[in-house]
Amino acid sequence: MNKKHTNYLFKKYPKLFPVKDRNDLKRSLMGFGFSCGDGWFELIDKLCGDIQKEIDDDEQNEQITVVQIKEKFGGLRYYSDYGTKKIFDLIRKAEEQSYKTCEECGNPGKLRDDLGWWKTLCDVCYGKRRK
Repeated sequence: MNKKHTNYLFKKYPKLFPVKDRNDLKRSLMGFGFSCGDGWFELIDKLCGDIQKEIDDDEQNEQITVVQIKEKFGGLRYYSDYGTKKIFDLIRKAEEQSYKTCEECGNPGKLRDDLGWWKTLCDVCYGKRRK
């Protein structure tokens, strides 16, 4: 993900991405940023917002921090240090949605497995990769 989107998410969700954790690779891999394309920016932004709202709305919830966000086998992976059933359900739904969202541009896409690796792309981005 590009630097502008990365910095935006870090600033918008400081509790999910605390600077102290980003500077300590033993605690979090977020010091490397988001290891996925910009097409998933809105998906990740919504997920982070939903998770933080869930935490803030119930004082019983413990604040989580994000350990890593990346693409793997064509889908989004969102790893945190803790979670509740509700939070893990939100993560699962976003991960499922990533298989229908182009990782490059954010348009509707589908999982492609004939590029030498798996990647979720729309027809246009897929065509560019096939050339």
